[in-house]
Amino acid sequence: MMSNEKLAELYARCFPDDVHHWKGEAIAQLKNGKNSEVVEVEHGAVFFQMAADEGEILSIFIDPAHQGKGEGSRLFNELLSFAAAHGIRTLFLEVAADNQSALKFYTRLNFELIGKRKAYYLRKNGVKVDALTMRCDL
Repeated sequence: MMSNEKLAELYARCFPDDVHHWKGEAIAQLKNGKNSEVVEVEHGAVFFQMAADEGEILSIFIDPAHQGKGEGSRLFNELLSFAAAHGIRTLFLEVAADNQSALKFYTRLNFELIGKRKAYYLRKNGVKVDALTMRCDL
């Protein structure tokens, strides 16, 4: 398992244009939360929270040097195992509308678009990007 600081560094490498990054302290709180979990693979992680039979992917990320090599699918399968063990029947997530590789990945995994938050993400250059809300029934 990666330390909280290593996870924070990896997150920052995966989303270099974002203003807000997960910090080690916030990751520690997530790991220790009653209804949250950090699921890891060698080169990535997913931050996850749950309520009743629903789960929300707060963030899922793979080291850029290892993207496109099946690590995302492996990580998602780990998440599915965790979700099944905890009675999760539906997953939700939000993704930046300009993140085309993530949108293709989620679409392949049977997520469907259910909503949009206008100007939700703030980039370092000041640009605001919509967040797309997606859902997948397990």
